[in-house]
Amino acid sequence: MIGIFLDYDGTLVRIIKDPFKAKIDYRRKNFLIKLSKKFKVCIITGREYKNFLKIFGKFPDSLYLITSHGLKIYKGNKLLKVTSYHQLPDLKELRERLKDFKGVFLEVKEGCFAIHTKNLTKGRERVKEIFYGFVLKTKPKRIIEGKDIYEALYGNFDKGLGILELLRVWGNLREAFYLGDDTTDFIGFKRVRRFGIKCIAVGKRSSPYQSFKLRSVEEVYRFLNSL
Repeated sequence: MIGIFLDYDGTLVRIIKDPFKAKIDYRRKNFLIKLSKKFKVCIITGREYKNFLKIFGKFPDSLYLITSHGLKIYKGNKLLKVTSYHQLPDLKELRERLKDFKGVFLEVKEGCFAIHTKNLTKGRERVKEIFYGFVLKTKPKRIIEGKDIYEALYGNFDKGLGILELLRVWGNLREAFYLGDDTTDFIGFKRVRRFGIKCIAVGKRSSPYQSFKLRSVEEVYRFLNSL
């Protein structure tokens, strides 16, 4: 049996200006469902389950889902495991300090929060200072700085740990692939590569832990179709 782990934004769908409108094409969704009848297939996202369903639609029983950067694992709509949890600090002060920055979005998730700056018109360095000042006081377990995003995780979880937990559920696989495009995926690559999982970077960025690279979302589907 082959196992396939797929990041969502930037891997299964293109990165767009408003991430909450990043809906998957129905033909590609049907392709993933068909693929999951042949292989073990898991989608990985930094989003919470309910927010992910808003862009993906009904989640089929044949697919697995890892949400909130590895915090929770689902099969269909059934929660299989919570890998870790830690209560978020009070974000009132952070909201207050960010409120005057046009284009900044503070996303609150389970066990973590993210500051999105993709649509920020000015003041990027100041927003960065505010973020790091806040996390210096609240001491998250992990800080992730990606393109147009700053994230703070307050529990011991990441995408790689989520994958390893799901592998325990799946048991032995003949081969496994992990496809992803951003910093959170590259952290996951580092963790899972030593377990024989082939890590595939998608898009312009590269990782020292990748096995090979695909240039676009379109190439991702061509690769999956070739398996």
